Amino acid sequence: MYSQKLARFSAVFIMTGLVPTIAFAATHTVMVGTAGTNFDPVNVDVAPGDTIEWVHVSGSHTVTSGTPCTADGRFNQTLPSGGSVNYVVPMAEPDGVIPYFCIPHCASGMTGTITVQAGAGIPTVSEWGVIAMLLAMLVVATWVLRKARVVIR
Repeated sequence: MYSQKLARFSAVFIMTGLVPTIAFAATHTVMVGTAGTNFDPVNVDVAPGDTIEWVHVSGSHTVTSGTPCTADGRFNQTLPSGGSVNYVVPMAEPDGVIPYFCIPHCASGMTGTITVQAGAGIPTVSEWGVIAMLLAMLVVATWVLRKARVVIR
């Protein structure tokens, strides 16, 4: 009886205690022009691999990267009426802030920021190796648990 409980505890520990939380790429939506000349939300927190989607609500707007009113060439897209544009944060993007603005309304303060948190992105190749190892451990733990049931009965 004791061995069976120990085997179950071990299997549950391995299955729940060691399996990491995996973050996959997400899409973050920014509404453009909800109050005339604004981005909503103004700041978006993202991880490398995430997508920012700017959705046109009203007016004539662009989404242009750079310090307010000075483009840096990273992205510059005109929002189609009733449509949207996307930007995928590069996987190699380091932690930091990517400022952006609307060219026609920059002087009016239509700016926003993308805050990149590099540690929270899609797992790297080495992380996939760890995940594969943990899955193998899960298989072994399941096998041990099944064997323990057979031996104890």
